[in-house]
Amino acid sequence: SFRIEAGAPGAEAAEAAGDEVVENEFLRLRFCAGTGALCEMVDLTSNTTIEVSQDLQYYRASVGNDKDHFDTDAVPTNDVEADELHKKRFMREAGTGVSAQASGAYIFRPNSSTPLRIADKPTLKVVRTEVATEVQQTFGSWASQRWRLAKGQKHVEVTYTVGAIRLEDGWGKEVISRYHTNIKNNGTSYTDSNGREMLKRQRDFRKYWKLEQTEPVAGNYYPLATGMHIGDEKAQLTVLVDAAQGGTGSIRNGEMEIMLHRRCLKDDSRGVSEPLNETQFITPYNQPGLPSGQHYGPGLVIRGTHYLLLTTPKEAAKAWRPLQDRVYVRPQLAFGSGVQVKAPSASFVSEALPANVQLLTLERLSETNLLVRLGHQFGVGEDDELSKPATVDLSKLFKGTVTAVKELSLTANQPRGDVDKKFIDWKVEDDPADIYTKAGDDAGSSITLTPLKIKTFVVSLTAVDTVFV
Repeated sequence: SFRIEAGAPGAEAAEAAGDEVVENEFLRLRFCAGTGALCEMVDLTSNTTIEVSQDLQYYRASVGNDKDHFDTDAVPTNDVEADELHKKRFMREAGTGVSAQASGAYIFRPNSSTPLRIADKPTLKVVRTEVATEVQQTFGSWASQRWRLAKGQKHVEVTYTVGAIRLEDGWGKEVISRYHTNIKNNGTSYTDSNGREMLKRQRDFRKYWKLEQTEPVAGNYYPLATGMHIGDEKAQLTVLVDAAQGGTGSIRNGEMEIMLHRRCLKDDSRGVSEPLNETQFITPYNQPGLPSGQHYGPGLVIRGTHYLLLTTPKEAAKAWRPLQDRVYVRPQLAFGSGVQVKAPSASFVSEALPANVQLLTLERLSETNLLVRLGHQFGVGEDDELSKPATVDLSKLFKGTVTAVKELSLTANQPRGDVDKKFIDWKVEDDPADIYTKAGDDAGSSITLTPLKIKTFVVSLTAVDTVFV
């Protein structure tokens, strides 16, 4: 990563007067002067264009809107009474919008389905260099963004800084980044399951039971470990995150939003016994006779990066899947003084892996054994070619002579065959049967990986050290 600063050699900075267009070989972004925001995005490879605006907004955190229930002082004497009291205090009465539940550490509950803007119009500054162009936005006194489009990249980095969230108006705030597009997704989006399979999400819908939606915003939020996307037959917009967050692409057609930061003023009564109001300082919790757990000083400032890609649906996974892994597993940098490097570059493998396979783990267990994990990078049907099964010959993958290959469980604590003996053959709806393999399906050192499959092996060699030379 790198930072662009006005005044650096080769950098040209200018306050935006009219529409600003930034582009590289793959993407073009237009920021409209009238709004100070992104208004158009073009994938130059396929000439796919979408209307898209992005803004930093916030929901006011609910403090509960049923005072009679909230003020109930009854003390339960048994579990049944406790359950009834909990329902009376916190469960929304069907069709009334009434609940004493406040938003807090465990509960996200805005007081309205319509968020408010942090600033009516962000300021805009553009910095152009030989390696990248950066658009800098400022939203009032406590939020800013940097859009960075580097040469040779198929994505744009959006780095946000939010905080300290202002509380002078007496409201807790839950800050989001919202993308509004003309993509016709019909309330459908896809979020990842721990960075692997993408799960279909539909507005106000659960596949296995009838949902009575009482929280139109929070009820459509899902965890994002690595990202989400929306699309139609012409375009797909994908957002990858650099840390786990909550988000949705199903509340309104053509929109995605991601929660960036929260600061609430009421306890949500879920066990923490204090509001989600994190500050720079706090008094200790274990001071007898003195105030404990008192927050004071400036509120926290949050910084992170989103990675935005626009493609056709057919080419989408080919672009975002490799980027997803680059974001998750960043290169480790090392610096030294007076150290002479024997070779400018080296590889632990003797031949290239298939384009859809990753080397996830390479660990020395002993002088003759390596722990190896290989993973298929693409899901079922995500790409015409890269979603196909891939075969790797472990005997040819490493330097040195491979004498044995033994498959283990995913966590490497037992032989794969022992796992298969306990396997329950679940019949899963809409799941292709041919994506599952068992111990013995692979022939010798040649192994096959089906979509998103991860396999773990102990590979025995005459000498492990030959791999790391």
